[in-house]
Amino acid sequence: MHTHSVPLALAPSQLIAGVVSQIRRRARRHSLRLRKFLTLCADYYSASVQYEEVYRLSHYELLRRGLTQGDVHRHVSLR
Repeated sequence: MHTHSVPLALAPSQLIAGVVSQIRRRARRHSLRLRKFLTLCADYYSASVQYEEVYRLSHYELLRRGLTQGDVHRHVSLR
């Protein structure tokens, strides 16, 4: 737990402004982390859907597209 010493010379409004500012910074940092996590989840979901679609293709359809069964996982990427 973080402890901060607060100078007694500050007015209550200045103390509240400092606390609010700190809460805003933390909220922004956590919202950015959440956004990165949700973007990562969406990318993994998209890759899994692509993989399932390509994996269901027949051997000849894969060859027509220039793929082999063993290379399907390499061509599905996270973007």
